[in-house]
Amino acid sequence: MVRYIAVKEETTYHDETNVPDKYFHFLSESVEADTGLVFPEIATYKDYAFAVETKFGNSGSIDFIAETVGIGYFLKWALGTVNSELESGATSVYKHEFTPSESELSSFTLEIGSSITARRIFGCKVGSLTIEAPLGDIVTYSIDISGGKEVLQSPATPTTWENGKPFLVFHHGTLKIDDANYGDVKSFSLTISNDLALDDSYRLAGSRYPQLLYSGRRTVEISFDSAFTSTTEYQKLLDSTNVAIELTFDTGVEIETGFNKKMTIELPLVYYTGGAPSISGADEIVVSFSGRAIRDETAGYSVKITLWNEKTDYSS
Repeated sequence: MVRYIAVKEETTYHDETNVPDKYFHFLSESVEADTGLVFPEIATYKDYAFAVETKFGNSGSIDFIAETVGIGYFLKWALGTVNSELESGATSVYKHEFTPSESELSSFTLEIGSSITARRIFGCKVGSLTIEAPLGDIVTYSIDISGGKEVLQSPATPTTWENGKPFLVFHHGTLKIDDANYGDVKSFSLTISNDLALDDSYRLAGSRYPQLLYSGRRTVEISFDSAFTSTTEYQKLLDSTNVAIELTFDTGVEIETGFNKKMTIELPLVYYTGGAPSISGADEIVVSFSGRAIRDETAGYSVKITLWNEKTDYSS
C-alpha cells in the first residue's frame, strides 16, 4: 500500500459526500487536527475536572516536487481563476493561465493515505502556496491548508497520478527583469498568501466544524539571492523603482514539435522591500533581495502563472 495525497474540488463548502479522486506523489506533510478541547479552570478543585469540546479544524502543510501538470489544481485553488485553451498552432498542447480572482476561493476535500488509514478532511482551502528554486536542486512547492471535519477511511490504491516526470529543476530556469535576461540569480522563491481566518469560520449553526472559510487580503511576495556583480538592481531598491519579473522553467521535454512542457511566472509590478550586499570574508558577495508584487492595472493582475501541458482543463 502506497502513501498518497488525493484531492477533489467541492461544489459546496465542506461537502461531506465528496470523495477525492486525483492522486499525487508528495514529499512530506504536517496536517494536524485541532480538536478544540477547553479545560475550564473551575474553583471547586485544584485539578482540572472537565474537558469541553468546542470548534474543530485542521491545518498544516504539504510539500511536493514541482512539475507542469498536477500543480495546476493548487494554483487554481490558491489564485482563484484559470483560463485554459489549445495553444495557437498546436494540436495537443494546452495553455493554462492562473490569475488572482476577486471571488471567494474554491474549497476541496483532502485525503492523506498510508498503509494504515486514510485521513479525509473536508472544507480545505489553500492559505498559502510557495514555489522554491534552490541553487542546483529540484524545484519544490508547498501549500499551507486549513480545513474542517476529519474522518478515517480505508486507504485507496491509486492507479494513476496527477504529477510525475518531467519534474522542474533549478537549471531549467531563466529569469528576466524588465524584459532583460538576468543571469546572477542563485535561488528564487514566490509565496502567494490568502490570509485565511479559520478561527472566524465558525457559526451558531449546530456544528463544531467551519461553516465558510473566507480568504482575506492577498499578498504576493518574492525573494531571490543574487551574485553582486552590478549595482543596477540594488539601486532600484534604494530608489523604490518598480520592476517587472518573469521566470520561466522549461523542461526541454516536447509535447509536440516546437512545444515543450514548461511553466512561467509573470510579475508585472514588483517593488523591492529589502536586501543588501552581504560581505563575509573572501566569499562571493551576495544580495538577498525581497519584494512584493502588487496589481498592475494594465495587466489586470499581480501575478500570472502559466502552464503548458497536455491536460485540457482544470474544471474539476
